[in-house]
Amino acid sequence: MAKAKEKVAKSANCTLESVLATGPLPVTIGGIVVGNVCPKQFSTGSFGFGLNGPVQIPLKDGGFADCQLGLNVTVKHSKPEAA
Repeated sequence: MAKAKEKVAKSANCTLESVLATGPLPVTIGGIVVGNVCPKQFSTGSFGFGLNGPVQIPLKDGGFADCQLGLNVTVKHSKPEAA
C-alpha cells in the first residue's frame, strides 16, 4: 500500500503588517472607481483586502444601477495553520 503524501504547510509571501501598511486601493469597474478595498484581517485569521457596501454602476442609457458590492481579496496561504 502506498504511503499518503505529507502536506507541506505553505506560508504567505507577505505579512499582515505589510498589508495593513499598504492602505486602501481603488477598485475600478467599467472605468469608474466604485470604492476602495481596505486592508483587513478576516474572522478566519487570514488577511487581505475587503470592500462591502452600496455602489452605483453607470448604464449606457445614462441611468444608474444601484448595486451591493461585496469583494474580498485574500492573500494566498495567509490563514494561520492552527485555524
